[in-house]
Amino acid sequence: MRFFWLLLTVAFVGFPRISEAFTMSPTMLDVLVQPGASASAYVTIGNDEREPATYYLSVQKFVPNGDQGQQEFLPPTEKSGLPSWVQLDRVSVTLRPGEIRRVPFEVKVPAGTQPGGYYGVLFFSNVPPGSNADQSIVAGSRAGMLLFVTVKGAIIEESELQTFEVDHMWTNRLPVLFTSVLQNKGNAFLIPQGSVTVKNLFGQTVAQLPFNPEYKRVLPNSGRRYTQAWAKRTPENGGGFWYELSEEWKNFAFGRYRAELRIVGQSAGTMHRAETVIYVFPWRLMLVAGFLTVLISVPLVRARRDARARSS
Repeated sequence: MRFFWLLLTVAFVGFPRISEAFTMSPTMLDVLVQPGASASAYVTIGNDEREPATYYLSVQKFVPNGDQGQQEFLPPTEKSGLPSWVQLDRVSVTLRPGEIRRVPFEVKVPAGTQPGGYYGVLFFSNVPPGSNADQSIVAGSRAGMLLFVTVKGAIIEESELQTFEVDHMWTNRLPVLFTSVLQNKGNAFLIPQGSVTVKNLFGQTVAQLPFNPEYKRVLPNSGRRYTQAWAKRTPENGGGFWYELSEEWKNFAFGRYRAELRIVGQSAGTMHRAETVIYVFPWRLMLVAGFLTVLISVPLVRARRDARARSS
């Protein structure tokens, strides 16, 4: 049975930059290279400890797991593909306290490699690879740089918008949450951009929400879930009639709204459009407003009636 060494749920925007024992940067690197050619790069590591320390380098493959950027790491012994392309200048580096050093490496792509996107992680650890300690690494004892390699050639940018929906079509107030799932059917990385535009019943734009402001990418042959929240303010914790009444006032909206999603690719222009509708009816606010209207109107009507009676 296939053994998966580690399961992490880290988004593709990168790994934590700061670890307990050392610092590394960048946390993500894009490399563009021709088949049969190589590209040089480097990563910077700094010793944050008060004594000399040795850090060990390794390259590991992962596969997408889920639609929220989760990663499932393959065993360190699986070296086919990208791990075999990365030529490390050294397998370990020893740093004095506070020392910062650039560690060069080379990405050498074999001739005949199919064009498209390939990915893995370059790890620094304070325990040797393959040791028992390495099999039980805890948070803070290693850090990784996501390595995205694009092999030049016939790049195919193709995707499918699987869903675009709102969490509540009928609601009494904001916020509402828009969710979309984009499937990458091409051979390259996708970093989709775009927006969700919300218009009221009269066609006026009341909100424009960026689709992917964190530049999260979709790996080839995988899907990614994106969310956008339409709100005027972040709701406070609470419950009950008066809490909801307050939130209806602070996050007020009323009537029918139309939300349009527009997704743009890196080179293909507009890739997808989709729409959904939202109905907002702040009934508690309307109830209180109606009650206050009656409360104010009744004395006024009586006063006018009494005034007419006195004058007649």
